[in-house]
Amino acid sequence: MPVDETRIAFSSRSRGKTFIGLAAGTLVIGVLAGLSFATAARGDRSAGWISAGVWVGVWLPLTFYVLNLALGKTVLSSAGIRFSTFVSRRFIPWDQITKIEVQKRSGRNGSWQVIRAHRSSGRPRVLPGAMSSPDSTAEIEKKARAICSRWEEVTGQPQSPVFTR
Repeated sequence: MPVDETRIAFSSRSRGKTFIGLAAGTLVIGVLAGLSFATAARGDRSAGWISAGVWVGVWLPLTFYVLNLALGKTVLSSAGIRFSTFVSRRFIPWDQITKIEVQKRSGRNGSWQVIRAHRSSGRPRVLPGAMSSPDSTAEIEKKARAICSRWEEVTGQPQSPVFTR
C-alpha cells in the first residue's frame, strides 16, 4: 500500500468477534433447520420444507451481508475512496462525495453502526470495514473522522461526519 493511502478495515479482534457470532448463529439456524427436516421426515413434509427454506432464506443473505462488510476494506487515497468486498471493487473520487454519514441501523438481534458515503449522483454506499456495535462508538467515530480528515486535506474545505441515530 502506498504511503499516501490510509486503510480502514475491521481489526483482527473485531473480525474474530464477528466470526464467532456468525458461527453461533449458523449453529442455531442449522439446528432449527435440522429440526424442520426431521418434521418433514415424520410426514409433515410441507411444513418442514417451508420452515427450512425460511431459515436458509434468512441465514444466507445475513451471512453474505456480514462477511461482505467484515472482510471488506476501504482505502483512502488522494484521489478518492476505493473499497473492495467479496463481490465488488469500487472507487469514488472525492469530488463526487457530498457527505460522510455514520448511520445507526437496527434489526431483530440488536443494532449496529455503518459509515456511508453519499455521492452527488447515485445512492449512498456503505463502506466495508467501517461497521461497529453501538457500544464501540469511539471506534466508528475515529474511522469517520479519518475519512473526513483525508477528504478535507484533499479538497481544502472543512468536512465533518454527520451522525444519524
